[in-house]
Amino acid sequence: MLIFLIAFIPVLFNYKRIWSIGYFKFEKNFISDYSEGRVGIEIKINFDQYQGARCSGVVNVRTISSGNVQVHGITHIRYEIFAENVRASNVNDYIDPAVQSWSRAFIISVYKHDNVTCKGFAEVNFSIGGLDQIGLLNFEMGYVVPISVADIFYVYDLPFIWVVFFYFIFLFVVCYVVYRKYSYIKFHYGYTEEMKEKDKIFFKYIEDEAKREENKKDLD
Repeated sequence: MLIFLIAFIPVLFNYKRIWSIGYFKFEKNFISDYSEGRVGIEIKINFDQYQGARCSGVVNVRTISSGNVQVHGITHIRYEIFAENVRASNVNDYIDPAVQSWSRAFIISVYKHDNVTCKGFAEVNFSIGGLDQIGLLNFEMGYVVPISVADIFYVYDLPFIWVVFFYFIFLFVVCYVVYRKYSYIKFHYGYTEEMKEKDKIFFKYIEDEAKREENKKDLD
């Protein structure tokens, strides 16, 4: 039990990420159809609160394909991220050599019910039947923030402070009980017959000395 309680401590300090509290994520695929197959991109955007209303986020873009298509990678990506029509990030990146996956960090300030949108395009280099082509994939995606930073604090952080407080009190009590139990077991099995005999002699000596002192006082 003690090992479980100690192992649970990292969960206490990372509970928001574990249970996705204050962690927002949205994703979408954008695909173009060709005669020999399909070429597209998968876009994942996530951000989490780290200071007040400010959040740190990451945009991840990955190529996807099917059929008789050979994708060489992304060569150009351009987009803008807005929170309630306020631009938070503006990226225009030419990529050489082409890559199958690409990511970029950003900072954004959001509040409850804010509409976060990302729109732009990506150019993907691919081959069909040995012929190189460049596909232009336009994208636009949005997400409505379901909870405010204040809600996170009052609904989760504040009650959790007390949970952590009582948790460590309980952990201390458990550690104390385990320590006392261990001390008793260690003493019980380490207390040999020889030690018992010596203790008997010692206590007998103390008892005799006390009687002599008492008798001496009575004579005086």
